Amino acid sequence: MNIYTQVCGLFIVLLLLIFYKKQPTIGLETEKKYIYILYAVLGCVVSDIGSVILITNSEMYSYETITMIGKLYLISIFAVTYLTLAYEFTEIQPRLPKQVPNGLQFGFRMFAIVVVLFILFHPLYFVHNGNAVYSYGPACTVTYICCFFTIVTTLIGTYKFKRYINPKRRQALQLWMYTMLVFAFIQFFNPKILIVSFGCCLGAMITYFELENPESNISRNTGLFSATTLKDYFDYLYKKEEEFSVLMFAYSTTAESSIDTKTIRKAVDELNTLLYDFKDGKVFTTAEGFFIMVFDAPDKMMYARKLIDDAIAKISNDPESSNIQSLLRPYYIYVPESCIANSSLEILSLINDFIPTDFHSNLETEVTIDEAAVQALYRKKEIEDMVVDALENDRVEVYYQPIYCVEEGIYTSAEALVRIRLQDGTLVNPGSFIPIAEDTGRIMALSDAIFKKTFSFMRSYRLTSLGIKYLELNLSIRQGEDPFFPNRFSDALNKYGLSASSVNLEITETASLKKKDMLMHTMNKLKENGCNFSLDDFGSGSSNLSYIIDMPIDVIKFDKDLTSSYFHSDKARAVVTAVTDMAHSMGIRIVAEGIETESQYKIMADLGIDYIQGYYFSKPLPEKDFIRFLQQNNLKPKSDVC
Repeated sequence: MNIYTQVCGLFIVLLLLIFYKKQPTIGLETEKKYIYILYAVLGCVVSDIGSVILITNSEMYSYETITMIGKLYLISIFAVTYLTLAYEFTEIQPRLPKQVPNGLQFGFRMFAIVVVLFILFHPLYFVHNGNAVYSYGPACTVTYICCFFTIVTTLIGTYKFKRYINPKRRQALQLWMYTMLVFAFIQFFNPKILIVSFGCCLGAMITYFELENPESNISRNTGLFSATTLKDYFDYLYKKEEEFSVLMFAYSTTAESSIDTKTIRKAVDELNTLLYDFKDGKVFTTAEGFFIMVFDAPDKMMYARKLIDDAIAKISNDPESSNIQSLLRPYYIYVPESCIANSSLEILSLINDFIPTDFHSNLETEVTIDEAAVQALYRKKEIEDMVVDALENDRVEVYYQPIYCVEEGIYTSAEALVRIRLQDGTLVNPGSFIPIAEDTGRIMALSDAIFKKTFSFMRSYRLTSLGIKYLELNLSIRQGEDPFFPNRFSDALNKYGLSASSVNLEITETASLKKKDMLMHTMNKLKENGCNFSLDDFGSGSSNLSYIIDMPIDVIKFDKDLTSSYFHSDKARAVVTAVTDMAHSMGIRIVAEGIETESQYKIMADLGIDYIQGYYFSKPLPEKDFIRFLQQNNLKPKSDVC
């Protein structure tokens, strides 16, 4: 009996089944279709071997038995080609109009039923001549024709819909189909060579190694599903319209010492083991320090969160890892309902938008992506687009609010405040877009535009002749953390022929809370070049006197809320008075912001405040109005100014 190739094929398909069933799979539609193909190939090889054995020993078996096994072999060959077509269609289907896949599926199923019935109810004949064993007849001919049709249809699909099919998948399918065509033609024209079933095994093996090897979806470091399969899994869930929940667990992987790095690595290994053994959901590792867990119910999501917290708490009990919480700084993103997004790309984009860029500076430990969070995110994106559009179309404007010098009795400085003018002429105040520009990184381009306009304004109008000694510009957090900013700032000043002393850079308490060492380096570098600094919004946040002591501050600006509190709060009066006395003893000047009435001005002046800023004198003004304001006030005798 010439069944050597079939036996080899049998070993191949059995090994494929063993390896495939041994590894965890996500449960994608293509994975399900592939396992069906493997079973069909197994049936094809087994029935081919059985058919050869029965025909060779036909005197021992009835014609009906031999015919039944022979027809099962033909049906299994057709099943392999039909399931391969269905395997390809699984990837194409989501890209087609909904009514098209339904119609095609119905048509292909009816076609398969007709083919199977034809094979079952039409004659099949056998030949046994020495080592030559084969079958022929109408059932066999129809099988060849229909298999040829499905193979060609699959090949046409790989070319016609190539933009819908992953290139690697397309090439593997083409190689498989061409292999089967070659083997089928060889056997058709030389029936003595029984290699069709072996061709099916080779095709299944090609697909396994190129596409469906479960091990390729597993991260070697963690044993969890890798990020490459996450989008496919989300695609599958949305296609099946199955509801699911998502928990993203992320942690910091950076440490300042080798001991801390070792502690983090030890903790991460334990967390990997915990997540590997977790069976109530699919766990994906998207990068070092990032895990995404997918569940079929929100309660499983919260259960997973508790397991992670318990594991970190247990690790913290080890004296060598007691600081693991502060080192890892675990961060959680919840997506309780998958309907918050409409596709895999959308939900991945949402999750990515909520991942902190710096774990050590991020104050939050968790966020829930619900309808309100999505709307806030969309609003944030709208504002970001507004900033970009304003920069591209030169609709960024700078307004100037005069600052009154109590001692000199004139306006000696002003704060440059940015505005964005919309296409309809509406002005947008900075409070609505500056924080978002900081978060998205647009603040660098925006600050460059503000500096450029301010420097150009200073050069064009020679503000010193109008009594202005310097203008105050806000130093953004990102600028303070940029080691190249001092040089860029100095180059910009030189370009416009300005001295560094003509600008006071305002830093906020929020800025100083960020990477303080980098900020200190930037400030000292700028200070060496002659630049001065103001500590803005003092009293609005977690006010810390160490900022004043550590940083090269020349001016402290009392926040409007602190100034207002002074007029009706004994504690606020005590704080303002103490800070004023302390600052003056250190040679630091004070600006009181938010002064709106004459009585408030007089009280601040009597207290010894150096500068006054507020609506009592003027609101922020555009360039020409600011120049007119200075001409009307600074060029008059001191007694006429206020």
